[in-house]
Amino acid sequence: MKNKTKLMKEPVVSIIVPVYNVQPYLQQCITSLKNQNYSNYEVIIVDDGSTDNSRQILKNEVTDLSNFILVLESENHGQAHARNIGLDKARGDYVLFVDGDDYVREDFVKSSVTAIVENDVDVVVFNIVNVTDKGSRSTKWGTTLDTASTSSVNKIYRKKLWKNERFLENYWYEDLGTIPIVMAKAQHVAYLDEDLYYYHSKNQNSQTHTKDFARFFDIKPMCDHVYARMDELGILKEKLNEVENLYIEHYIVNSILRRFTTVRDRKSRNTIIEFFITDLTKKFPNWRVVMYRHKGTSNKLKYYISMLYIKGYYHLADFIWLGPKRIADFLRRA
Repeated sequence: MKNKTKLMKEPVVSIIVPVYNVQPYLQQCITSLKNQNYSNYEVIIVDDGSTDNSRQILKNEVTDLSNFILVLESENHGQAHARNIGLDKARGDYVLFVDGDDYVREDFVKSSVTAIVENDVDVVVFNIVNVTDKGSRSTKWGTTLDTASTSSVNKIYRKKLWKNERFLENYWYEDLGTIPIVMAKAQHVAYLDEDLYYYHSKNQNSQTHTKDFARFFDIKPMCDHVYARMDELGILKEKLNEVENLYIEHYIVNSILRRFTTVRDRKSRNTIIEFFITDLTKKFPNWRVVMYRHKGTSNKLKYYISMLYIKGYYHLADFIWLGPKRIADFLRRA
């Protein structure tokens, strides 16, 4: 009854929305935020120096709305900077993040707030629906820092978790350097099996789809920040296994098995492999054993393919790892 009384008071929820050159998707995002079936929420939109028509769309759509706060930056400083401005301005009891090229379900706020209040937890993790030209697919997550995804947008947080925490600026993968820390600070985390967030994976201008060789290496300072900050907070020891899995996921799976495959130059590939494997082995000498023990056929396949890449058998690894996708793409075009 106590939790229901809290919910009836509708705690304030802050939604932070960074925007940069997302004109084709922005209207849908704004409309979905306007149409929430929850009344006590604020939307802090930070336009990070857009050069397309995004800023004009925002001025037309939200200027007269009392619960929408529009911040206009004169220059582009990056998504981390925009989110940090939003966090500094947020007055809510709880925080949600939405990217300007995505959209949310009409009960995005209400369902997530209900879950976090009634379960009396610090974080609630919910599903993301990946939307492409070929259809959509819902992705489910766990509740530990290594299984809940490092994305900021599939969670609602108690605002107090963000005290002394901000996104690292001037890097890519800023979620990776911040969200695991916030998750580790949470005493209790719950999972809500609901498709509340819709991600436009077809946006080729997003960081996810942009290929920049130098940016491969931004993953290391992000992971290192997590490691150092958790050590400083005195929670590294109890979370060390999860942190090791986080390093494996982002050094091996995300860097080598995913982004690495877009690099064709052998010298560059050698540089990437040496960089990540040297650092990973230095921090976690037994990471190969840990990765091998991960359950599931898919994880075993990832292990064996990554070992081929690490040993320099690039053509064989590409054939096994990328072959089925290339055949499927060929048949689709035929």
